[in-house]
Amino acid sequence: MKLDQVQADKCILVGGDSGSGKTHLIGTFCEYIPTAVITSDPKGLDTLKSMKINPDVILLTNLIKAWDAYE
Repeated sequence: MKLDQVQADKCILVGGDSGSGKTHLIGTFCEYIPTAVITSDPKGLDTLKSMKINPDVILLTNLIKAWDAYE
């Protein structure tokens, strides 16, 4: 199920040190709930692919795009 198939009404910001399990946590969310991943580092997406998870992804390259994605 993709994010556009349900109403998105919750947002979670995950932050932490490299190797702390952020991507694995998001991968777990993606297994159970429709999830969009907003990231500026596409290397983390390899971890999701290895978990056989393919969420909707918004790749940010600057703050203006982040604001537009939020709106």
